[in-house]
Amino acid sequence: MSDPAATARRLRNARLPSLAVAWALAHAPGAGAATPTTGFDDEVDGYRQACIVPFFEGKSEDASIAAIAASAQAEDMLSRLARSAPPNWRALSDRSVPVEQRLQGAVGLLGMAISHGSAYEKRVAAVYSALYFPVPQSEACQRPEGLREFLDAHDFWAAPAAGEP
Repeated sequence: MSDPAATARRLRNARLPSLAVAWALAHAPGAGAATPTTGFDDEVDGYRQACIVPFFEGKSEDASIAAIAASAQAEDMLSRLARSAPPNWRALSDRSVPVEQRLQGAVGLLGMAISHGSAYEKRVAAVYSALYFPVPQSEACQRPEGLREFLDAHDFWAAPAAGEP
């Protein structure tokens, strides 16, 4: 059994500056910036710029985290990120810690990957944001196809496959 207080401390200590960095998820250049992009990368970047940015713009950190927490996909995102994570990040899937606190850690982690990570980390983090951020879908805002399949083939914590950016 895990100790909820210790898990919360680990998440707090591992957590990166949350929303300021997290908004890099929506405002940073495309996932493939500084590397050749694919049509998929362009679709993901276009979706982020057209749909994610306007949805979260002007929302407070608490409101943004609450919107993500209320989505049916929040636990799936946390579980997927924690699956092959180093020990200090596995607490993302510990349900004894409030989901909002775990999401602050996850959003901060993805934001740091977008703003300071390798090309591979930027690309995978951008796909996480496109798949899991709960932007209302409309004719103008349709998630690109293949996001889940991309994440199935690209572990956030793994090194990129040979020949991949």
